[in-house]
Amino acid sequence: MLDLSYNMLNGDIPSELLSPDTLETIDLTANRLEGFIPGNVSRSLHSIRLGRNLLGGSIPESIGNAIDLVNLLLDGNKLVGYIPWQLSRCKNLALIDLSSNQVQGNIPIGLGNLEQLVVLKLQKNNLSGDIPSSFSDMSALEILNLSHNSFTGELPFTNSTQSLKLCYLGLHGNKLNGVIPSSISLLQSLITIDLGNNELIGIIPTNIGTFLKLERLDLSKNYLSGQVPSSVANLERLMCLFLSDNNLSGPLPELPKWVMVNVTGNPGIILDTEENRTSGSMKGSQDDFRSAIWVAAASFVLGFSLSFYWAGPGEKLMPRLETLHCDD
Repeated sequence: MLDLSYNMLNGDIPSELLSPDTLETIDLTANRLEGFIPGNVSRSLHSIRLGRNLLGGSIPESIGNAIDLVNLLLDGNKLVGYIPWQLSRCKNLALIDLSSNQVQGNIPIGLGNLEQLVVLKLQKNNLSGDIPSSFSDMSALEILNLSHNSFTGELPFTNSTQSLKLCYLGLHGNKLNGVIPSSISLLQSLITIDLGNNELIGIIPTNIGTFLKLERLDLSKNYLSGQVPSSVANLERLMCLFLSDNNLSGPLPELPKWVMVNVTGNPGIILDTEENRTSGSMKGSQDDFRSAIWVAAASFVLGFSLSFYWAGPGEKLMPRLETLHCDD
């Protein structure tokens, strides 16, 4: 194991650093490393952590030679080019984080066949094309974040979906179209649904209120029409409901005062002024809001945060979290 993370290292990564036959883990997270990722990658590697540096160039295809690879973290760099299809050879991959780079092109279809994949974070890139339909069959997947790209097409989840462990679905800021399928209600582990800022049409599914764990629902900035389903009131854990800038109409279901609600940009929404419902971003008193923030903070610490981060098999959640401030 080679761990040089959270130092102030700069310069290029030596070309031979990833090649020793006995090396299983390399962690160079949060330095100032530049240049390219070396192309001679050892087959013995289980964990490659090069996130939060200044690395450029493309992701080397030779990473696919590390057939026992479990964790691949290259987030927060300046990587360009395409996601190599050779990653689909790494059948033990559980965590892929390529977020906050400049990677382009389609998602390789083979990534949807990684049966052990738990976390896939590709947000904040230049990816495009359809989301592979095989993502609907990833039975181990818990976190899928594809936000802030240019994906098109329809949502991949169908009546035969096997992604029943999915707890975070982040597709914000793409170009997805079509309707929200009623089959999304099969994903009963969901805590966050973020489909905001897309091109979705149709109605909000009437069975949206069947989720038992849902805390955050963001459908803002789409082309949704019809009424807000009354079943939304059945979401007992809901804390955030963002429906702004659609074509919704009719009355807004009665919700607890601590739920943050934004329905601005829906002229047809009927608001209950007697219950202090406004078209702003939140209803309820300041004390209610503070209570909601404390609940959210507690959920974060317990591992149910809206920005949940999975560290990998046998590793602790948020291993470097030391202090969480929740001041007024």
